Amino acid sequence: METRIGKWGNSLAIRIPQSVAARVGITLNAAVELTPRGGQLVISLVRPPGTELEDLLARVTEDNLHGEVETGPSVGGEVKNGRPAAGTPRYELSTWFPLRSSSSTDPAPDGTDQP
Repeated sequence: METRIGKWGNSLAIRIPQSVAARVGITLNAAVELTPRGGQLVISLVRPPGTELEDLLARVTEDNLHGEVETGPSVGGEVKNGRPAAGTPRYELSTWFPLRSSSSTDPAPDGTDQP
């Protein structure tokens, strides 16, 4: 996607379309890191410390651990014999937090620009 560099006070600014911001989880006043890489500018979302799964799980104690929560009977065959029923959608983390698309313009998983 092409956009233009603008001016914000004495600094340069880039406008990020809402559709792009939503796709990568950037919100107003979010902290980002700017990294020059081989003639490109990479903008990465900075996650607050302590929000990684390992950090969150480390804070679970006997005192704040709750038991099971009853939500009522199943209504659509979600569980059969203790396992998800055939055809039940399975969601991956990227379904809820799509940090990158599968388009050919995204960097490779190893951080290079080559797919």
